[in-house]
Formats: sequence, C-alpha cells, structure tokens
Amino acid sequence: MPSKSVLITGVCGVLGGAIHRQLARHPARFDLWGLDSLSAPRQDLLPDWTPNIPAGRLTVGDVADFDLVTRALEGMDVVIHMAAVTDPAAPWEQLLRTNIAGTHNVFEASRQAGVHRVILASSVRVSFGYYLVEPYRSIFDERFADVPDPIPLVTHRMPTWPVGDYSAGKIWAEALAHSYAVQFYLPSFCLRVGGVAPDGQPWTERGMDTSIWCSLRDLCQLVERCLDAPVAAGQFDVFYAVSDNRYRWVDIDHARQVVGYVPQDGLQDDPPG
Repeated sequence: MPSKSVLITGVCGVLGGAIHRQLARHPARFDLWGLDSLSAPRQDLLPDWTPNIPAGRLTVGDVADFDLVTRALEGMDVVIHMAAVTDPAAPWEQLLRTNIAGTHNVFEASRQAGVHRVILASSVRVSFGYYLVEPYRSIFDERFADVPDPIPLVTHRMPTWPVGDYSAGKIWAEALAHSYAVQFYLPSFCLRVGGVAPDGQPWTERGMDTSIWCSLRDLCQLVERCLDAPVAAGQFDVFYAVSDNRYRWVDIDHARQVVGYVPQDGLQDDPPG
C-alpha cells in the first residue's frame, strides 16, 4: 500500500508536534509535511512528543495566507488541521484571522488540491455550556457526591453549547467541514479535543479539567485511527477526543464504533480537595 502524503498544520505546537512525532514512527505509511507560523518546535514540548521535522518539509507562514496554504497543500492526500489560536480568552481579531479565515483557507485549498480527507481540531469547549446544568454542574463545582453513576453522557448528536467566541468559532469550523463534505464530497473528521497542557497533563487538578483530559497518546491514537479508517465520498463525523476519565461526561463510544478508538489513559482518582 503506498504511503499517504500528510500535511500537519500547527506542526510545531503541542498537538501538531505530538501527532507528527507519532506518525513519523511509520515512514512506510505516512509521508509527512508541516505548516506552522513558527520555524521550529516550541521549546516547552516534552522530548517524547517534540517533532523532528526534516529540512525542506516545513512551510513557515500563516494559515490566513491563502496562497501559502495552497502551495503547502500541493500533492497532499490528507490534511491534519491543528493550527489555531488556542486561548479561549483571545481577542476576536486573532480568532477571526486564524481560527475562522485560516480554517476556511485550509478547506478551500484542500478542495482545490483534491485532498482525500481532512482531520480538524475542534474542541470539547463546544459543549462547555452543559456545565451550567446538572449533573455536569456538580463536576464543575467538584461536588462529586452529587454526581450520578453512571454519568449521562453528552454525545455528538446533542446540541452544541458554546460559552464564548472561541467555542462558537469551533462550532463554525465543524459546520464548515460539514459543508465541504456535503457540497464537495471532501471527507472530514472533527475531533473535539479535550484539555491538555504542553506537559501532556490536565491544565489544573480541578474536576472540570480532569474530567475532559485527553492524553497525547490517546489523541495520537485517535488521529491515526482517522487516517486509517475507510471513508466514503462526503463522509463527515464528529468525535470527542478525551481519555477515559472517571468523571468523563462526553461520549467516546461513537469514536470506538466508527474508527476503533480505544483510549489507553484516564484519570480515575478524585481530584484533590
């Protein structure tokens, strides 16, 4: 089987770098390329997840530059779109340039280049509004005695519930992916990525962060499953990229059923305090 030519946007960041490092272990299967606004991997990445990007395989520039994105996508089979402003409190102007215009550039350039599938980094934050209601509020407030067992899971079929410009923009990106799948038969998988800091751990020990944590190992597994899964023209799907945590309140069984995702990690203890 010939190798897939794969472009990873945001390849010098936390998620893109980890994915590149994992896929680079299979050179016969994946011919890897990168695009990033940085010219080298971030210095705070863990050694196990820091990408080694060969010279000549990294396009340096902004995904908001359509011509640059178009050039980077020439000859690609798959795009893994991880480039994004990841700060939920970022100014709208930054979100508009990178998360909105940049994502549109990636999909339009993919369509023009004849890319076979796009894997898009969405965010579990598209569902953070559920923390306003029970039983998810009890997890947010760390009232674990009030959390039912089992926890009723939020699934990909339930309404999204944004809580700001960042999460609303991710919902728009999912809608764009769906639009390109329907109109142009460009298969797309949207990954609602859970919380993970540069060290691969949750941002904090609070219940809201440990409940939606996704290890880098589990994220990379899900991406690889999405790369290997057979797809039909126009296929579109949404998966929560979250590890199997004790107070996990989003569904991961759908990803198992469709692409075979089986998380290897999970936080099983109550958060301290």
